[in-house]
Amino acid sequence: MKNLIFVFVALLSISCTSTKTSKGVITPSGNWDFTVTGTPDGNFTGLMSIVSENNLYSAKLTASGSEIIIYKFTWDEPTKKVGGEFNYSGYTVLLNAAMAEEEITGIMSAEGMNFPFKATKKK
Repeated sequence: MKNLIFVFVALLSISCTSTKTSKGVITPSGNWDFTVTGTPDGNFTGLMSIVSENNLYSAKLTASGSEIIIYKFTWDEPTKKVGGEFNYSGYTVLLNAAMAEEEITGIMSAEGMNFPFKATKKK
C-alpha cells in the first residue's frame, strides 16, 4: 500500500504544458506542474512531461528524483481528454483527465481508490 501511495504521489507531482501547433491547434505537449490530493499519505506534487512525435504522444512523471513512464498515453483532440496507464509495484494506475486551456484536471485511480489530479501549464 505504501508503494501504491508513492506512485500516486509521483504521478501527481508531474507538470505539463499545452502548446499550439503551427496550425493553431492546442495540444498537451510540454511540461505541467501537477498535484494529487486526498491520498492516505497527504497531497503530492511533481512534473508531468508530454512529448509529441509524428502525432503520437508519450508522457512521464517526475517527482522526488524518480521517473515513471506513462504507457498507453492518449490524447483525444475533439474532447481534449488525456489518459494513460502505468504499472508500479504490481499495481496498474490509470489517469483520466481533461484539458481546458492551461489546466488538466481529472482522477488517478488504482485498486478501487480515486485521487483528484490537477496540472497547470508550466511557465
